[in-house]
Amino acid sequence: MEVLQIDQEARLITKRSKAEDPGLISFSDDDLADVSIPHSDALVITLRIANYDIKRVLIDIGSSANILFMQPYLKMGPKPSSLEPMRDPLIAFNGSQAIPAGRINLPMQVGEETVMTECIVMHFPSPYNAIMGRTWLGEMKAIPSTYH
Repeated sequence: MEVLQIDQEARLITKRSKAEDPGLISFSDDDLADVSIPHSDALVITLRIANYDIKRVLIDIGSSANILFMQPYLKMGPKPSSLEPMRDPLIAFNGSQAIPAGRINLPMQVGEETVMTECIVMHFPSPYNAIMGRTWLGEMKAIPSTYH
């Protein structure tokens, strides 16, 4: 038995296999086969949003917002009129401001887990289709690994 941690009540918490937890997504050194180490690559995933597989989703632990860009939003089918208006701008780390097109709650699925997530929809070009921040990571109980 491998002990991962001891909780506050001093019960042993043991490592579960993937077979015991089908919602678990994890990485091992086998996933490093095509990765040059060390690397500084961004963590970019494909995420199922509103039953669409959205590629080029950046995981950004520095972002307090979940951003969905207008082009993939429109491809999913909702109309811009479905967006809840927002008056407050988003402020980037360099102090620049951008006015969102609006916000919407959408189902996001990773593995077996689906969580309704508030997204701010932005109407400008980006190399990414979406940027998922700390709030989404917390909702998913996820710990991103940039090593793998």
